[in-house]
Amino acid sequence: MPALVAVVVALVAFSPSLSRGQGSVTVSQYAFVGPATPQSPYTALLISAFASGVQSGIFPSGNSLTPAYVSPIANGGTISINQIMYTPYQHSWNGSTAVSGAFVGERGNQLNFAVVITSPTPFTLNQVSYTFTDSTGYSDSGVMSGIDYSWGGEGILFGSNGNTVYKAGDGDTLLVNEAILVGNSWAMGVGQNQTISQIETVFDKVYKNHLDITAGFGLSGVNSSETINIVGAPEPQSVTIFIAAGLAFVSFLRWKKR
Repeated sequence: MPALVAVVVALVAFSPSLSRGQGSVTVSQYAFVGPATPQSPYTALLISAFASGVQSGIFPSGNSLTPAYVSPIANGGTISINQIMYTPYQHSWNGSTAVSGAFVGERGNQLNFAVVITSPTPFTLNQVSYTFTDSTGYSDSGVMSGIDYSWGGEGILFGSNGNTVYKAGDGDTLLVNEAILVGNSWAMGVGQNQTISQIETVFDKVYKNHLDITAGFGLSGVNSSETINIVGAPEPQSVTIFIAAGLAFVSFLRWKKR
């Protein structure tokens, strides 16, 4: 099994995927792996760690000995499929059911696409657009209407007498100058009575052990996108996959309420 005790890494500045308007709108993207369910006690801490990293400009951020650890993946970077397995029927982390310490209660992992949008002109969440595609031809796009800050993050309205901060429960029509959002996610659904070798076989058969996932966000004509490459698991692990409608593979994009 893989070692689950993370190595503490020296803090370094991280440059996200960034697009800028003419002195106006900026759209900065980040991708990182985290807990697969909003019920995890570490999900809120992960979002706080991300916000702290954004505000300080320093990543990795959070506690490396827990699931609340943000280590951004560079645009065009690669992770393995066992790093983003969602196991609703059993506890796991990074594709292993032999978990310990702070990882014991986790139900797997997901790939998060996060974004930080700033603008001197106040905007609302329902003005923010998103896109999601993968190398199989799947595509989804729209605007973030109906999503409040419980989704994962916070909004900030700048003011001469101090800033107003919006968090969980605050809606998509509130004017903000900065939005820090986490939640556009992808995971491989896993279940019962299958082995990692079967997962690898299916991933190889369906995706030839390679899948590119691209997510994008935009505001006022300023857009950014980030692509992460998914490859086959490097070694066997004790996990399982869903059997649904005769297919042994299920992937999904989820807008998650945090």
